[in-house]
Amino acid sequence: MAGDELEYKFKFAVVMAIYNTGNYLSKAIDSIINQSIGFKDNVQLILVNDGSEDNSEQLCWEFYDRYPENIVVLTQENLGQAAARNNGFKQVNAKYVTFTDSDDYLSLNAFEEVYNFFEEHFNETDIVSIPITFFEKVDAPHMLNDKFFKSRIIDLSKDPDNPQLHANSAFIKSDVFAEYEFPTNVISSEDVIAVNKILLEKKTLGVVNSAEYFYRKRYDESSTLDMANSKKEFFTDKLRDYYLHLFNYAKSIEGNAPAFLQYSLVYDLQWMLKEDLSLLSDDEAEEFWLYFNEVLSFIDSKVIVNSKHIKEEVRRHFLLFIKNKDLHTEIKDDDVLIKIGDNELGSLGSHKFWLDIVDIRDYALNISASLTSFIDPKYISIEAVKFINDVVTDKFKVDYVKYDARGDLFLLSIPFQYKYNFDVSIPITPGEISKVKLQVTYHKDGNNENFNKDNIVELMLRLDRTIRVNISDLSKYQATDLNILYFNNNSFHIIPNSFKSNVKREMDNIELLKNQLDNIDEIKNEYGLNENDLKEIIRLRTVYLMSFPFFKLFLRNKEIYLFEDRIGIADDNALQLFRYANTVKDNVKKYFVLSRESKQFREVSKIGKALAYGSFKHKLLMLHADKIITTHPHESSINPFYSKERNLRPLIAGLLNYKVYFLQHGVTKDNISSWLSKYLIDLSLITTVSEKESKSFLDEGYGYDESIIQNLGFPRFDNLEKKDNKQILIVPTWRKNLSENQYLFKDSEYFHNLNSFLNNPDLLGICHDDYKIVFKPHPELDKFIGLFDIPKEIIVSSDESYQELLNNSSILITDYSSVFFDFAYLKKPVIYYHPNEDYHYEKSYFDYKTMGFGDIAKSEREVVDKLNEYVNNACRMEDTYQERVDEFFTYTDKNNSKRVYDWIFRN
Repeated sequence: MAGDELEYKFKFAVVMAIYNTGNYLSKAIDSIINQSIGFKDNVQLILVNDGSEDNSEQLCWEFYDRYPENIVVLTQENLGQAAARNNGFKQVNAKYVTFTDSDDYLSLNAFEEVYNFFEEHFNETDIVSIPITFFEKVDAPHMLNDKFFKSRIIDLSKDPDNPQLHANSAFIKSDVFAEYEFPTNVISSEDVIAVNKILLEKKTLGVVNSAEYFYRKRYDESSTLDMANSKKEFFTDKLRDYYLHLFNYAKSIEGNAPAFLQYSLVYDLQWMLKEDLSLLSDDEAEEFWLYFNEVLSFIDSKVIVNSKHIKEEVRRHFLLFIKNKDLHTEIKDDDVLIKIGDNELGSLGSHKFWLDIVDIRDYALNISASLTSFIDPKYISIEAVKFINDVVTDKFKVDYVKYDARGDLFLLSIPFQYKYNFDVSIPITPGEISKVKLQVTYHKDGNNENFNKDNIVELMLRLDRTIRVNISDLSKYQATDLNILYFNNNSFHIIPNSFKSNVKREMDNIELLKNQLDNIDEIKNEYGLNENDLKEIIRLRTVYLMSFPFFKLFLRNKEIYLFEDRIGIADDNALQLFRYANTVKDNVKKYFVLSRESKQFREVSKIGKALAYGSFKHKLLMLHADKIITTHPHESSINPFYSKERNLRPLIAGLLNYKVYFLQHGVTKDNISSWLSKYLIDLSLITTVSEKESKSFLDEGYGYDESIIQNLGFPRFDNLEKKDNKQILIVPTWRKNLSENQYLFKDSEYFHNLNSFLNNPDLLGICHDDYKIVFKPHPELDKFIGLFDIPKEIIVSSDESYQELLNNSSILITDYSSVFFDFAYLKKPVIYYHPNEDYHYEKSYFDYKTMGFGDIAKSEREVVDKLNEYVNNACRMEDTYQERVDEFFTYTDKNNSKRVYDWIFRN
């Protein structure tokens, strides 16, 4: 047996610092109690309540009552995790110690596996570590888990790039740790300091790959680590008291900073680079940079270059840039080299344009693309170059587009990587044969307007297509009535179209796909598609080819419009517009797309032609459709060839030539550019209800032309009615950061707040005043509805449409759901219940305090009091809020559908 165990009562001690983790604590403690090594005989658990304000201390004593021989409970005022751990360690009576966090848990074999390994290698190392797996908000292994490919002793002198930063996943000899403690003057980094001081002694680390530490990444980002960078101390104090402290400590006992410590700290340093230094005053910023540069002076450039754990290549480059103060370019062999010191980052010629949108429309080739580079914009210009018979006939400067969701990269508030997002339109004349290339020009003098021959380097970069480009290697062309567009030899080629040439090209493409049946393994590897997928598309394209004369010749003057709300639901703007469109006699074939399993399919069939989503007919009509008119414009909603499970788009892309018109499914009050920007979805219309809403689309980096944003009103508003029914409607919206895992959902504050409110006795008491209470869950919430304790007084709405509920209700209670705009449109009272500021979208122009249509309640009591006030006042909206309604909405007539349809028909 390694070492002397006689002086210890237990093999392992767990010191657990606890602060307001009552929702998670039982799971953490259970993972200790249920260890395979045997808890009663082998494990001591020291629970340190660090001034918790929830039920954490009560839970600690409950576990103590069950295991008084094994568990120690300590209580202190809130002094922080480091102080709690240090106080807890004083009670340790075990050979090995670990510091499990109170919201995490361990695999049940952890202690047994670590003990067997430690005993075998007792004299070789003082610390043994196990892999970390994140769960809850992030489900993934820790980036540093690569060292656990097998259980072993790592010699950090020979293999230094193996950082160990966590004490919670480490097991340490208690007699060794007794010589150290966790520093209490740093935030979140006490683990790294204590662990690495111990590693400096033997410079070895034991790793065991047969156990696991499960690390909770909370949705609300309320852990100590998550909260750390919201404080100024995260910056300068951390550099001084953590990084420099450790480096100077190593220097004092080693004479230098060992390579393993450099690798550890440069890995950790990278996470600071994303922070915004605007929190700091000028003097604080100056002090920050003084310390930051001193930290980098301890880290060799080779360590930065060779570090395999710096998450993004650009961060490695930035650190080199700050260390060397020398980002520069060199002209060599008609290319532009980008260098930091002697390290070459690449060349401008090796860059590529990422194509987002490529199509022929309105007698022009329209391209939206992006270039990413370290080169400052003043040195760069981009043009589309047009060739006829291989002779340059024209050059077209691009228009740069601002996208909030894809902007320049700032590291420590310094612009370091630039995103050149741009649009360009190249006119096309009927009958022309031409090709177009994208060219980037480097201007040596930093003046991108100076095109003097001796001042420029011109480069034709490689073009890479994204999923949204309607030409692929297996769907080779895109056709309009006048032109055919195809991609070859890094160029866009435009040739005249005719019925005959279009048929021939489609026959060639079908033959190409048939030939791929012999290469099905390659198709599987590259696209994840199987033989049946390929055969389905071959059949569809064959039918398309056969039907082509009918659609192009016999229906020459008839456009095809496909309307759609959600795949399985029809109760929104598209349905209302479809209802109106079927009263208009024009030369348009109109279909409403809906799942055949939908309860509303038969109802829609009574209004007009219903089309079963994903059916063969739907897919065929998609290839001939002119316009998709929808409330949910993403590919996964409108495109039957694309889903998370299966993507047939590369086999059919060139035939998808429709325009997409977005009717919205709610008034946009938040910044949603992260999922609605032009480079993600090429929309031909976004309809709005307010000038303020329209302005937000133009101001907040969506990238759309002003002509696309049209303040026309919502068609569904035409169907709103103000009925005087005694009904209270509760409509919460979703939180997109909540997992589909029901146990994690049930742990969330969102669930607890909502469930508690639905059971509020004062709320339920209003039912006795002849009021009905209706709860309408968000569609994403339906799968969790069984977790709620729904009292019998509350009606859960499943079949009623939102419009039906809004019309029949007297008062609306919501958190952030945009249905409140529809309700306020009728000048009926709204109450906002905001117990937490936890909504997931970035705020935009809409301010609830100054623009909202009702009071904001922070507690259940406030909601119920306001509710009673409305009930006692005949559910009348206050004058202030009625005035806000009048000010916000541009149109309050019943002509929204007509305005929207007329605009779509004309455009």
